[in-house]
Amino acid sequence: MIEHAEFASVPRQRMIARIIAIVIVTISLIETRYRMGISFSLLALLGIVSVISLDSGGSAALGFNPRPVQGWGYWFRLAVWFALVIGVISLVGFILFRVNGWTIPVYKTQPSVGMFVFMCIDAPVSEEILFRSLLTLAILPTVGEWGTILIGGFLFSLLHVLGGNPGPDNQIAGFMLGWTFIKSKTILVPLAMHSGGNLIALGFQVAAWYFY
Repeated sequence: MIEHAEFASVPRQRMIARIIAIVIVTISLIETRYRMGISFSLLALLGIVSVISLDSGGSAALGFNPRPVQGWGYWFRLAVWFALVIGVISLVGFILFRVNGWTIPVYKTQPSVGMFVFMCIDAPVSEEILFRSLLTLAILPTVGEWGTILIGGFLFSLLHVLGGNPGPDNQIAGFMLGWTFIKSKTILVPLAMHSGGNLIALGFQVAAWYFY
């Protein structure tokens, strides 16, 4: 009876872990819209602890694997292509804005260690855990891989719209990062790409602060 009870409790625990993951992702979107002072880092940590506590295999499901299945060289080359694609799309968006006479938002950032830590470490880590690890764990069994990529990409885009940063890079990055997470089976790949992309964006913002 004890063994049967323990076996029967596993699916229920996993379901609870999935519900908690969905709730935490939802709270992050609400926080972005209404600015209630809830830390994304705290939400991500709460999600990790909850999932691993409820499901002994949760760390693997969250993508906490030390290396991608294809190796790092494959993803480094692919990251370069991703950067080129996003760069071309951003350039097209810039041209369309100029041709139509629309005001182009220019983000200026004074160089600081704090901003570097936020954009290149804190934001990528918390957002990747929330919108890749937790969201994938929550919805992949129901909607499949491509459904997860589409929903995750849409929510990541919505996050940046709500946060006042609806650039074309942010509108497509979530779909790319979602695909890389599922294909690589490690959160480290989209995390590295996210951090690198933010580093490039920070470089442009600092340059605008000096020269624009």
